[in-house]
Amino acid sequence: MSTLFRSACSCLASLSGAEAGATARVFQRLRYNRSFSGVSMQGTQIVASQRVCGRCYSYFLNRKATGVEQWEKKEQEKNEYGVSFESLCQMSIHNLKIYRFTRSSNINKIFDRVGTTEDLAMAETVLKRFRHGLSKPRPSLPLAVIRACSRVGKPRRGLHFVRNKVDYGVFPTLRVYNVLMDSLLERSDAKGVIAAYNQLLSDELQPNPVTYYLATVAHAKLGETEQALAFSQLCAPEPKLATVARSAVIKILVEQKQTEKALELTHQLLKEGFLPAQTALNLRVHVQVAAGDYAGAITTLEAELCSHGNQELGMPYRYFPRLQQAVQESTDEEVKEKMKVLVEKLHSFGRLPSDSKQKQEYPSMEQSPSME
Repeated sequence: MSTLFRSACSCLASLSGAEAGATARVFQRLRYNRSFSGVSMQGTQIVASQRVCGRCYSYFLNRKATGVEQWEKKEQEKNEYGVSFESLCQMSIHNLKIYRFTRSSNINKIFDRVGTTEDLAMAETVLKRFRHGLSKPRPSLPLAVIRACSRVGKPRRGLHFVRNKVDYGVFPTLRVYNVLMDSLLERSDAKGVIAAYNQLLSDELQPNPVTYYLATVAHAKLGETEQALAFSQLCAPEPKLATVARSAVIKILVEQKQTEKALELTHQLLKEGFLPAQTALNLRVHVQVAAGDYAGAITTLEAELCSHGNQELGMPYRYFPRLQQAVQESTDEEVKEKMKVLVEKLHSFGRLPSDSKQKQEYPSMEQSPSME
């Protein structure tokens, strides 16, 4: 430990607990201001002279007189970059206006720190000037731009940047397009997803299975089931993802109150071998419960699980609690009796644990394991 650091520590030790804590916090802030007289960094230690320590102590004693409170408040508004967002933007615009040059890392930092639509508009102004400067953008800039738009809830603005990539200098990769399409889906903007997919093709990029999955969900939300299934076939290089895509189409049909079409499609995909037997069972129960056909769901479970020939099939733990709850709330005594018989059969075949363990292992449907 250096002599200067020991002297600083001894100065801190001479203060009371509250005063030492406040002075130490000032030292912690001074590590971001190397121009301050007497402060430097050696590794991760703050090295200070007794003169600086005395100055910090005088600041602590005269906080209101010296304006330390306002300074600390301003420092709290800064993040790890050590400068406010507005200052960083103004500095970049000034350098680009005078020298036509600024650090490309500063542009990435600006978009990484966008938190409001006003910040996004300011960052867009900087990006336009940066495009006409002499600096070269970082390869990660397109992803930073798209994530900034998603963060403020404006993924459509990200599509605008992509469409005008020559004006902004934002040339997205396939990964950036996938992030954009996913952001648009989170905002339920299916048409925007299709527009981003078409823009991707116009850029002569080759989609991957994730891209096809996102396009599948978008077409399904638009009610274009045939096109959604066609895109799900393109996910074939990733079998699990293809299964998830087809399951998503069926679940979207249920959300759109097209339960009969969803059940028919489930049977068709199972017959053609495009859905695993376990996933098909889960979806059939889900569709029947959503349609209010509790008796049909009970019959399906009894036929598939209460026989020695289907031991490879597991319980649909995600949907069975929903069926139990729906039957309990039903006023149909016949359905309740069927449910009681089904539970007894499932116990006898070892499909369900004993009543004492069932509440512990399956307390709620959110905590139930997914079998898909």
